[in-house]
Amino acid sequence: MDNETAKTILSAYRPDGADAQDPVFADALEQARRDPQLARWFEEQRVLDQTLFQALKRVEAPVSAQQLLVGQISTAKARNPWQRWAPLLALAALVVISAVVLVGPLGANRPGDTLKAFQKDALALVAPEPAINLSLLTPSLAATRAYIVQAHGPVAPGVPAALRAMPTAGCLVTEWHHHRLSLTCFVMPGNRLVHLLVVPKDALDGARLPEGLQTAEGWHIAYREGQGMVMLWATHAPMEEFRKILQS
Repeated sequence: MDNETAKTILSAYRPDGADAQDPVFADALEQARRDPQLARWFEEQRVLDQTLFQALKRVEAPVSAQQLLVGQISTAKARNPWQRWAPLLALAALVVISAVVLVGPLGANRPGDTLKAFQKDALALVAPEPAINLSLLTPSLAATRAYIVQAHGPVAPGVPAALRAMPTAGCLVTEWHHHRLSLTCFVMPGNRLVHLLVVPKDALDGARLPEGLQTAEGWHIAYREGQGMVMLWATHAPMEEFRKILQS
């Protein structure tokens, strides 16, 4: 592991040391112990994180839906995604953003049709590509996983080999009908995106998942299930290319 990868993973480390025993951070922490330069950087960032955390605790959340939207838009415009403290700010704003992104405007649950509702909402979430409002922007799959774990989001039990070799655009953790949802975006050659959305299986009320590859609302999609999680893959890439990726 190089220092840049370690820095990306450690960007999700909580300043109070609560993640010291988390295996997600083990390799990066060991790298910091071995490398004095990285160790100095890590200590400086923990001090900065603590300062930001204390400042954010003093910020009152907006009380109206209009204020929520204005606050989200202002934050997105002001944010430099490559700054060190972006993941911390994203975590601090998670409650506000998730209420806007999925619990409210994407519609209420429909009895007897949970899977259809989930698919519609999930595709609406990724529809603004390539300008999706991600919480963390990073090319590192390891960093996206670390962030999702840190934010208590659902983690996919596995990723096809072809995608593990590709960079990511970043990730998002939010809520869907009171269940955690994670989104990871992979960047294919030609800057085409493949989106992975993950929710706990019980979020879909035992719905039967479609088999094989499907086409819906202009997207090619596929469902997978494992270890109590449901994964929805979605892309605008050609169907045959999509098929080869998922079978890798």
